[in-house]
Amino acid sequence: MARIRDVYPDFHVEPARFVDAGDDVVVVGTARGTAASGVEAQWKQGYVWTVRDGKAVVFRWFSDPAEAFAAVGLEP
Repeated sequence: MARIRDVYPDFHVEPARFVDAGDDVVVVGTARGTAASGVEAQWKQGYVWTVRDGKAVVFRWFSDPAEAFAAVGLEP
């Protein structure tokens, strides 16, 4: 995350969808940030959180939300 914040100091993700996939949770969100040049950017991303005993134990980040769904064997 530090490298992303080097380019987009105000980087943040707005989650929009959560999908139960057993031990995993697929999250689809929009990443947003303003570069030092002033250019605003936004893009969709997908994440997979693996949860065990109520705690997040693995986090995977995907540039394409469809890849996050595919990683857990689901269709978007």
